[in-house]
Amino acid sequence: MSVTGNLESMHFADLLQWCAANIKTGRLRLKRDPIEKTFFFNEGHLFSSTSNSPRETLVQSLIRYHDVTEDELIRAFTAQERLEMPLGQVLIRLGVISEADLAQLFQLKTEESIYDCF
Repeated sequence: MSVTGNLESMHFADLLQWCAANIKTGRLRLKRDPIEKTFFFNEGHLFSSTSNSPRETLVQSLIRYHDVTEDELIRAFTAQERLEMPLGQVLIRLGVISEADLAQLFQLKTEESIYDCF
């Protein structure tokens, strides 16, 4: 069963707490034109997010937190076209970032996306 509404009836922090406390699985989509974010829950645990904000892309997070070089990104984008894989998987395959570091980066990116909603 899906729930639709706006944040006038429930504050965002309360909504996140409700999803966690009630062990919800699914997605929570927020839209404030032109930005749209989606948060993904599994049994009450927030595990990922997406956003169409240019500030919240994987590439921006890699540059900010993982010191990825321009050459590494160019190599990854070139390989991505050939391999037809998500960028994160390509970066792991090329040895630019470990799977554990990428998971930690996604967690940090998700947290920042939440903070930005306040």
